[in-house]
Amino acid sequence: MPGKRGAGGGNANGIAEERAATLRLLRALVNDLGRSARSIERRTGLTNAQLHVLRLLGKRAPGAPSLSIGDVGRQTFTGPSTASAVVTRLIENGLVRCERDQADRGRIVLALTAHGRARLAKAPVATTDRLLHVFATLPAREMRLIRRGCCFATGVSRSRARSQQGSRLEYGCGPIIRSSRRGERWRLRFVMMAGLIATEAALFTFLLFSYFYLGSFSPQWPPVSKPALTLSAPNTLILLASSATLWWGERGIRRGSRSSLVAGTVMTFVLGAVFLSIQMVEYHRTNFLPQSHAYGSMFYTITGFHSAHVVIGLLMLLFVLARSLLGHFTPRRHLAVKSVSMYWHFVDIVWLFVFTTIYITPRFWWHQ
Repeated sequence: MPGKRGAGGGNANGIAEERAATLRLLRALVNDLGRSARSIERRTGLTNAQLHVLRLLGKRAPGAPSLSIGDVGRQTFTGPSTASAVVTRLIENGLVRCERDQADRGRIVLALTAHGRARLAKAPVATTDRLLHVFATLPAREMRLIRRGCCFATGVSRSRARSQQGSRLEYGCGPIIRSSRRGERWRLRFVMMAGLIATEAALFTFLLFSYFYLGSFSPQWPPVSKPALTLSAPNTLILLASSATLWWGERGIRRGSRSSLVAGTVMTFVLGAVFLSIQMVEYHRTNFLPQSHAYGSMFYTITGFHSAHVVIGLLMLLFVLARSLLGHFTPRRHLAVKSVSMYWHFVDIVWLFVFTTIYITPRFWWHQ
């Protein structure tokens, strides 16, 4: 009896060690899948799902029938909506094109573009691809056991795991990972930036209201000559051009071009710095100070606050530029670029109101 208990205890310890080793391997696999996906997305600008679809289209034999979106969904074990979303992003990035099947003219099939083949040739082998290759060599019984364990661990029914109909989960991430948390974080940060912009917009609204309020009660407004447009008009065009360059850079990263983002950010920073320099020159040329009269106080307060916001925007652009050079942004993950772009466009729009109020209205609203 003692010997049997000892053998039973040794067997239980062995099972516990096997479970612990299996859990360690699964944890290492999940971490490796995440690292591989992030590394590939930084290097190629593609997600695992997009890269897998490119490989599926690229390995098609010359005489083999072409694949439609439905074929891609069936071969990647995903629903039509998920496959369509992945293929649509590839088409937007110019990596895949739609064409009519030569054998059946009423059927739309997919084909790689030259840009897609070049991107695929440079892409490394993902951990997901190696894992799928291993799964392809396993017997059906072992695959059923793996599927049963995954369904139990994730809470997904086996019928749903087999059909994948109506699933909103993205294929190619190894374990089933929902994207709701990422969407919630994105919405939270977007709302925070929108709230900051709304607060700053209220500040400038009160400043411009104060300008008109003081002007309506002043015997002469402005008390000096009308502000010249010699510097302010070109400065306005420069600031508007900076918005265009930043929009171009943001559009580039959405299409997977980090070089466009870097170039657009650099050009925007240079144009913003030129705007500030011209603003300093204009301050030097004015013949009044903030303490000279109410108009001087409002002039320097409004334009000074706007210049401070431009300085903050330039610091944000430097932050985005540094992260761009480090390869932190991808077509799917560039929230910082969106936030800084929103702020910079807001600063430009505010300047249009400031320019109209300070430099344009005195030419139509002048009283003594």
